[in-house]
Amino acid sequence: MEQARERAASIAVLTSIPMIGQLIAGRAVRDTLFLTEYDAVYLPRVMLAAAALSLAAAVLVGRLMPKLGPRTTAVGIALINGAMFALEATLLGTMPGAVAVLAYIHVSTLGALLVSAFSSIVNERFDPLFAKTVVA
Repeated sequence: MEQARERAASIAVLTSIPMIGQLIAGRAVRDTLFLTEYDAVYLPRVMLAAAALSLAAAVLVGRLMPKLGPRTTAVGIALINGAMFALEATLLGTMPGAVAVLAYIHVSTLGALLVSAFSSIVNERFDPLFAKTVVA
């Protein structure tokens, strides 16, 4: 039993590494796309829009997670996140300005929500003391 729990915790740690990497890379690409297409003077506007949508999305996820559970919620967020990346990649060549705004809002909104949902899965699966011994 203990070995299975340690294996599951190791898988959780290994899963989190590319997820955090994607979050960091996504933010770098988001900023690069936006600042390539628009002057920096417009950055506060898109940041405000992204913050407002992030708040709304966080409230929605906060209401869905108790009903659906962290695993289902995280999978849903990951699927939407992937679909958004695919849409942005498809439209980038023909609509770079629109994609820059969409990517900024998308990455700002869904990136942190996905990490939060994953953290909820880990918190539900492992007690904090055990998780500390595996991660530390």
